[in-house]
Amino acid sequence: EYDWGSTDWSSWESTSWGDVKITVDSANVYSSNSDGSSVLETKSKNDKIEYYGFDDNFEYYKVKTADGSDGYIKLLEAEISFD
Repeated sequence: EYDWGSTDWSSWESTSWGDVKITVDSANVYSSNSDGSSVLETKSKNDKIEYYGFDDNFEYYKVKTADGSDGYIKLLEAEISFD
């Protein structure tokens, strides 16, 4: 039986889960999981960005910006890329 209590869950947030691809003409990367927060960068349709899981409400992907900052992209503006 696996001891889940001994799992270091913080490592999950620092390990890439793969890429998401932008599905809208333009998608903002926000500083927090709110579209009222500051925009860190903007991605264009078909751009790919690594993601690191989801926010607590499953409304945003957790991503890293080009400079390595933590950011958030709306789930409805991107999809998991398998290519």
